[in-house]
Amino acid sequence: MLADEYLRLFEAYVEAMTKIDSAQSYYLTALQVVEPALEKLHARASQNALDTRARVNNLTQLASILAIVISVVAVFIGLMVAIVISRSITRSIRKSMKFAENVARGDFDTRLAHHGQDEFGALAAALNGMTDALQEGRRAQEQRSAELAAANQALQN
Repeated sequence: MLADEYLRLFEAYVEAMTKIDSAQSYYLTALQVVEPALEKLHARASQNALDTRARVNNLTQLASILAIVISVVAVFIGLMVAIVISRSITRSIRKSMKFAENVARGDFDTRLAHHGQDEFGALAAALNGMTDALQEGRRAQEQRSAELAAANQALQN
């Protein structure tokens, strides 16, 4: 009986070993098919990673260049706006200075053109008002001088 039991176990062992050998052979065959596919997949993934890294680097350089260009354009636009504003202010100051020179020479008929509601418009209005007052004062003074001259003339005759 022990011999029968031993024989039965030995046959089971042999059968198990046959199944293992068969499974091992199937595994090795499948491995030979799958392994090259995995190697191709790994190579493709590595190449894709390199391509992606290169694209990201190119896009980073492009973004840096674009940021620099935008900054230069913004600075250029800022300078142009500053030049336009500066010229406008300078032009208004020159007109005001020319007006003041004319008034200083006694030309009370001169007027300073004022456009807009900005500070220079308010200055032009104030200077024109001052010239009107000076002109009115001069007329009054000339009238009084004429009256005095007439009175002096009347006294002398």
